[in-house]
Amino acid sequence: MRELHTGKFHVEMLPGLPGMSSLEIRQFARPGQSTHSEGTVVSFSGPSGHWIGNFQSGRYPSGLTDVVAFQDEPGVCVFAEGQGYSLRLDSDSHRALEIFPVFGVRYIRERDLAIVWDFTKLEAHSANGIVWRTKRVSWDGISITEVRSDHLTGFGRDAVNDTDVEFTIDLLTGEHKGGPRNLEGL
Repeated sequence: MRELHTGKFHVEMLPGLPGMSSLEIRQFARPGQSTHSEGTVVSFSGPSGHWIGNFQSGRYPSGLTDVVAFQDEPGVCVFAEGQGYSLRLDSDSHRALEIFPVFGVRYIRERDLAIVWDFTKLEAHSANGIVWRTKRVSWDGISITEVRSDHLTGFGRDAVNDTDVEFTIDLLTGEHKGGPRNLEGL
């Protein structure tokens, strides 16, 4: 189990839904998805009470399952087998992330950002929502090798030349340099 704090809220990943509980259970799913199965289960407690969130799976076994808590604002990103969700804990504001499937996340404390990625692009999220989305930096697969307070470095797959090509992303703007050169127009 993983425990985190954000603002005045305590956040804990649970192994599953409780069998019997007086706590409210809130269901989260992407638009059009059923909420009739157990997903990633997270307990939330804070000034507004204690409740449990059941986050429906993206059903992508190699996708990310995790939770990231923001430090400057009371919010989290929850990931359930590749499906990401963003929640503000001091309101009822929440949404499913557009990027799918999510394969990884890096939390940048200096910027209070969660950087997430799929096969081809990256997004930065704060407690208030999406901050930026890169253009495509890979044909199929991203690996992050270094994170600094102002940029991150990684490799994107160049399928045409069967190689990995380094890229750098500015964490303030989402602009990138490098990556495969044969992605224009995609």
